[in-house]
Amino acid sequence: MNSKIKTLSFIDGEEKVLYYLKTNNGYVNKSITNIAKDISLSREAVSRIVTRLVNKGIVKKENGTIKLL
Repeated sequence: MNSKIKTLSFIDGEEKVLYYLKTNNGYVNKSITNIAKDISLSREAVSRIVTRLVNKGIVKKENGTIKLL
């Protein structure tokens, strides 16, 4: 299955973001805007999701990178 199609099939944005990180070796060096475009979500939604994942201790965000822990 095409990665883009699989990403679009997820129920919620958090699943999309986590899948995106997993398919990029758990490490992304892209802006929130570019991630949002890649997974078809708004920049604001991705920003909120990443902040929530950081607060849960699932990802780490620093120096423009997002890393799955």
